[in-house]
Amino acid sequence: MSLPIRKWQGYLQARVVDKPPQALQYEPHSGKTIDTKLIQPNPADFSRYEAREVVYRSADGTMVPLSIICPRNIELNGTHQPFSLVTEHTGSP
Repeated sequence: MSLPIRKWQGYLQARVVDKPPQALQYEPHSGKTIDTKLIQPNPADFSRYEAREVVYRSADGTMVPLSIICPRNIELNGTHQPFSLVTEHTGSP
């Protein structure tokens, strides 16, 4: 007796710094993901902001990635306060 082989089908949640979260459904037959619309978009308007990815040198010389969330077209010269700073630790403690 042979049973049909089923490919894995599942759900996942996607989060990106400058986009609203999504609940996605994976369709194994097509290999595509579909937005299930289970997570409602935030009514706040974030179109005035952007996420900038930069790298800076720490006190010990290690290069550290940093995400800066700030208004679009702002000059990063130290005179403006960003909306958010997020460091991305990628190494061992």
